[in-house]
Amino acid sequence: RDLVESLARLKPRFLRFPAGRICEGLGGGNEYDWKHSVGRTVDRSGMPSLWGMRLSDRGAWQSLQLGFYEFFCLCEDLGMEPVPTVWAGLGTGKYSSFCLPADSAEFDERVTAGILDLLEFACAEEGAGEWSGLRAAMGHPAPFGLKYLSIGSSATGLAYREAFGRLQAKIAERYPEVRLILAAGTPGSDTCAENRAFAAQFAGVLTDEHLRREPAERCRGPEIYTLSLHDALPISARARRSSSASIPRTIRPCPSPRIPSARRWPRRSS
Repeated sequence: RDLVESLARLKPRFLRFPAGRICEGLGGGNEYDWKHSVGRTVDRSGMPSLWGMRLSDRGAWQSLQLGFYEFFCLCEDLGMEPVPTVWAGLGTGKYSSFCLPADSAEFDERVTAGILDLLEFACAEEGAGEWSGLRAAMGHPAPFGLKYLSIGSSATGLAYREAFGRLQAKIAERYPEVRLILAAGTPGSDTCAENRAFAAQFAGVLTDEHLRREPAERCRGPEIYTLSLHDALPISARARRSSSASIPRTIRPCPSPRIPSARRWPRRSS
């Protein structure tokens, strides 16, 4: 309760989930699968997170007890736009070179179909299919009205752009009202410039650009910092003070567990 009340006091306009490299994992089934995070909580089997897979005892655990249904409900209750982040078929780049070819049947089965099912869960009317039916059975018959979907997080090269292009075509055909967010990388890099140019080919596509700078450095330019939803959901005015306190209504999820207890979450037997 205290965490949700603190979040409500921040008055964020959007919340990204699960965010960061956690959605990409290390390949081999370690990616975040949203379907494992819905349904009855007692039926959700936890798994080591990306960060846990890199520890000898795999001690960073994701229980999935707070999943996509709870995420959508939280955003609805607090008046935030949900920005789900989904796996694009690639590893994190830095930690894993895993890649499903975008033109493969496995990509269509594991990535494309999974994302379209998520959009049904979030956007379709009750009775449209299995996943909208599950949403209704969980207690929310009406669609959540999803407006934004972030494709991947850290993989930003050619294979990612091929995956994004394939997904964009499929999603635009079925859910044209959903705006996609492309992971562009770090501003100033060649990769970011290439990804910006690639995103410009598609109407309504936004870019997610990771500044990775100290707060004071973010305030030296004409704008506080670039966010994926800057144009669609204005987060702040141009910088007035050289302090991160001048960035209101903004959520910046930590990309990895930082609290000591994160490595000691209890394991589930199933």
